[in-house]
Amino acid sequence: MAPSQNRLKPTITFHEVLEACSDPGCPICQVALNGVDSYLDALFYEFVNDVGIRDNLRRSLGFCREHAWLAIDKRFADALGTGIIYEDLLRSLIRQAPYARKRLSARSLPKWLPARIQSVLTRWRDRRYEVVPFSSSAACPACRQYEVMSDIALSAMLDFFEDARMQAAYKDSSGLCLPHMRQAMAYERRPEAQAHLLELTLSKWMHLKGELHELIRKHDYRFIEQGFGPEGDSWKRAVAAIVGLPSGR
Repeated sequence: MAPSQNRLKPTITFHEVLEACSDPGCPICQVALNGVDSYLDALFYEFVNDVGIRDNLRRSLGFCREHAWLAIDKRFADALGTGIIYEDLLRSLIRQAPYARKRLSARSLPKWLPARIQSVLTRWRDRRYEVVPFSSSAACPACRQYEVMSDIALSAMLDFFEDARMQAAYKDSSGLCLPHMRQAMAYERRPEAQAHLLELTLSKWMHLKGELHELIRKHDYRFIEQGFGPEGDSWKRAVAAIVGLPSGR
């Protein structure tokens, strides 16, 4: 379908997906990871003292390990911003210490109590102290941002997959990784676009499988002297195809 015939108007995300198709790896991963980078950059640059954001970070206990170190490694996080956030988090954790002590004390039941009474007290204790101390009540905000951007980018791809520009860009791309392909197949709309996407992606996976077969063959001592061509890094591309691109790509 030509762009002019599409009822939807191309969005900024449409063009981001097109551009991401020219980069190595899953284009949806690229758009989502760029979104996470922009989020972390903006947060540490101007929103460290935002009340709502700090409250969310308190509930999630900051970022997951992957995104906490990503922010530092890519220098989105500076000493001051990180210090402000994590000083607040440590204060929150320290406030939970009395609750943790009570929970530990409640676990120590006198051995001389009858088994029936111990069972009743154990059930009461489990209900009373259902929340585990030092646990988060929300997901990592950077992980949530990744999921949101993935959904937006996939929606844009499927909405415009019959656009000649999107098809050409996807044919030249590495294709979707398995997690995003699974997500794309779960959408309950645009089955024609999903079917077309499936066939193109399967073609890419079959080509990658052939490259891996050639890589394995050339590791045989009988053929090692042939040297490696484009298949030389197929093992890394295969990992990316199955699990997606790493955050620090």
